[in-house]
Amino acid sequence: MIRRLRGAVVECAGGELILDVGGVGYQVFIAETALESLPAKGETATLFISTHVREDAIQLYGFPRREELRMFETLLGVGGIGPRLALTILSHMSPEALASAVMAGDERALTKIPGIGKKTAARMLLELRDRIKEFHGMGEAESPRQHKALPADHRVDDALAALLALGFGEDDATAALREALSEESGTGDVQGLIKAALKRLDTRK
Repeated sequence: MIRRLRGAVVECAGGELILDVGGVGYQVFIAETALESLPAKGETATLFISTHVREDAIQLYGFPRREELRMFETLLGVGGIGPRLALTILSHMSPEALASAVMAGDERALTKIPGIGKKTAARMLLELRDRIKEFHGMGEAESPRQHKALPADHRVDDALAALLALGFGEDDATAALREALSEESGTGDVQGLIKAALKRLDTRK
């Protein structure tokens, strides 16, 4: 299974990228939002890959960031969402924005995405929230704050679960949340808290 490709950009159009890796041209489907982060034609790009085998084809879906790949494959676990729809979702919402919407229960934000109706949005809110928590074995009786003594606040639980699901380490995510909470301005809801923590995490890369 192909999980990562590094090569020269041959062409990119219509949500498809041709990547030359050692003289072999790979067709990779990418989210529209990934286009702005890709290098120019002829330059080297690195993509994290999700490989899907069908009876008539092998399809590759590529992402510049691990968080995008992780969220893409998480979306595939939701009933009724296949690779194409998952890619459409990530073409309209970043993994961070999607995690924020899910943890905040924002169905309206999800239904703005083409192909996502109210039933699918409701299913996403239910199943993605559960999957985000399942990444680290969080059940109703066990919350993230019990591990790191974060404030007893459901916002903090939801924000930490989202950050862990995006692939951040527990120590880094916890530290970022503590810093965000110490500067409470602009972090009144789950989405604001996640965004504030992500800003701090980005400065540590």
